[in-house]
Amino acid sequence: MKPSDIQVIGVETSTYCNLKCRLCSRFKNVRLSNLKLEAIENLSLEYFPNARVSMYGSGEPTLNPQILEIVSLIDIPITLGTNGTTHNENWWYEFASKLPKRHIVSFALDATDQKTYEYYRIGGNYNKAINNMKAFIEGGGKAWWQFILFRHNEHQVKNAEVLAKEYACKKFMVVPSWVYNREYQSPMKYKVKSEEEAKRPSVACRISQGEIFISSDGNYMPCCLINDLTHILRITGCKLKNAYENTLLDVINSGYYDDMLKRIKRIEKCKTCLVECGKRYSMGTSNIEDNLG
Repeated sequence: MKPSDIQVIGVETSTYCNLKCRLCSRFKNVRLSNLKLEAIENLSLEYFPNARVSMYGSGEPTLNPQILEIVSLIDIPITLGTNGTTHNENWWYEFASKLPKRHIVSFALDATDQKTYEYYRIGGNYNKAINNMKAFIEGGGKAWWQFILFRHNEHQVKNAEVLAKEYACKKFMVVPSWVYNREYQSPMKYKVKSEEEAKRPSVACRISQGEIFISSDGNYMPCCLINDLTHILRITGCKLKNAYENTLLDVINSGYYDDMLKRIKRIEKCKTCLVECGKRYSMGTSNIEDNLG
């Protein structure tokens, strides 16, 4: 693997979150931590011209107390996912000016009123999320409206799309939940592909596709999808490197990820991985029969 092979640098800035969305994967033994500025400085991002930084993981990225300083350090494109309910409108207006010119901030807004919104986004305030998104756009930010589809909110999809256009969002994206249950059920109007239908004919590890991941504690990881992966990698004999001690350029040039790719092929979960969140959709698309995105 060479620096020019890296397409996506996933960065988990925080594992803290202000909401308690019932189906969120962060409830699975997540250690609370924030990635510090020093780790970002050690990523040597200027050596990865073909990459973009994708801020995702188990928490809300904007809860990192150094997030403004972190994004100000990054010159390559950024994509960031948020619930939009942190901070105030002035903060979001300023946040837009801190981001590089090429950026996308995806706001998770699964409703058009408070009652429907808080049914899934426990502890969230719909009006605050909307006002923060509007302030971000007014500050020059490029926003996507992401609508996770359930039975309880599918009647609001069309109206949400109208509002996204009215507020000048760059994209309105409808995606199905990665899982459904008795309380949060699959939609009836829009046909979501079953897990079996959505399975890909071949599975390529994210590393082999040029994507890597830095956890909130600074570990250079293959991905964010298996919660006990740190432990499993150590069992296979892989000594993890950390962004507080090693620059990403040195890590790439050392063959660390090439070695990790060989080792994780022994891990049963990795052998059968479907990219958990991508079973039914991938960024920018959805496996919904009537795709409104």
